[in-house]
Amino acid sequence: MPYILALLLMMVSEPERLSSRLFMETGDALMGQGLLAQAREAFSRSLDLNPYEHYAVLGLARVSALQGSLDLASSWYRLFIEKCPDDYRGPLELGLLLLEEPDSLERAGVLIRHALELDPQDDDVAFALARLRMAEGDSAGTMEVLESLYLHDGPYRLEAAMILAGLLAASGDNVGARAVLAREPLSSHPPALWLAARTHLVEGDYMRAVDCANRCLSLNPDRMLADSVRLMIDSLAREGLYLPR
Repeated sequence: MPYILALLLMMVSEPERLSSRLFMETGDALMGQGLLAQAREAFSRSLDLNPYEHYAVLGLARVSALQGSLDLASSWYRLFIEKCPDDYRGPLELGLLLLEEPDSLERAGVLIRHALELDPQDDDVAFALARLRMAEGDSAGTMEVLESLYLHDGPYRLEAAMILAGLLAASGDNVGARAVLAREPLSSHPPALWLAARTHLVEGDYMRAVDCANRCLSLNPDRMLADSVRLMIDSLAREGLYLPR
């Protein structure tokens, strides 16, 4: 630790450090409950007590982003990146924030790829890379990352597989899409069965389309999805393309 920083830290008493950490953790809890104004106050109080509680800076960046203040969030994120250059979360979260903004794709790419350099094994970083490559129009690169996320039993497995199947279907590779959709856990996931039904539908295989649609309905999907599925079945029946049992 640099001598000056160590000296400055000595000026913060142990009770102040503990209180600062408590306010920081309180801010996290409040933010998780959607109480953003109270969370901001807690994070600010944490920094007042200990200017070197850098995770409170990250908290202020996140609160600012959730409140829709891009400029303020960017300032706090850049301060966090400066204070914690080895922590992937700063460049990752700022990169994702910029990815949603027009004309910010290049800056978002630099940040997300820097996060990848800092932690190449993190699932959040990998999913962000997939989103970045999709925004860049790199379909092959996107599918490569999504495939790796699906094969890895992590938090993005289901979402990555659904996006991968959707991209394959959109490219006309319905067989490849169904191969992904047939895997676990997608084979019992209502939106996956609905997508499989649509791939059969565009190929004119109405019986298999209806079979997938009925399996989807048997799993009690949400109302909007169920309405879409029933509409397809009813439409095929009216056109004489499917005879209800």
